[in-house]
Amino acid sequence: MARMHMTSMPDQYQILRKGSFAKNETNDCAVVALAIVCDLPYEVAHAELKRLGRKDRRETLYSLTFQAVKNLGKTVNFVPSYEFIRTYPGVHAKLKHVTTHHPRRFPKCFDKSKTYLWQVRGHILAVKGGEVLDWSINKSKQVHSIYEVI
Repeated sequence: MARMHMTSMPDQYQILRKGSFAKNETNDCAVVALAIVCDLPYEVAHAELKRLGRKDRRETLYSLTFQAVKNLGKTVNFVPSYEFIRTYPGVHAKLKHVTTHHPRRFPKCFDKSKTYLWQVRGHILAVKGGEVLDWSINKSKQVHSIYEVI
């Protein structure tokens, strides 16, 4: 397979990271993902997770992130990874895992009208409009769990 070229960070992600820097935040991937999937400013997503018990500059439990999504009026549904993999072209339909570079590698296989939260080891990110909106866009992180946000 040809090497994937590095791409710049998505604009929406860069804007949210500015909010993160303004608050001197770290370990706030859940805040950024929540802001993206619920179409919120960084400050509102940060306040909602803090209200649920998130500590500044600390990692967020996945359960808090899902609770925040539900509190903000969205539904979270688990999607098995094979739902994506079976749409991959040719021999790729036999892959075992979805990775964070697959939306760029197989763009026709990702519905542009859907929004997802993806869990990778120690991290959570948003996929919206068929695009990874996270720093991991240039990585190949194995996705452990996929959740559609409706």
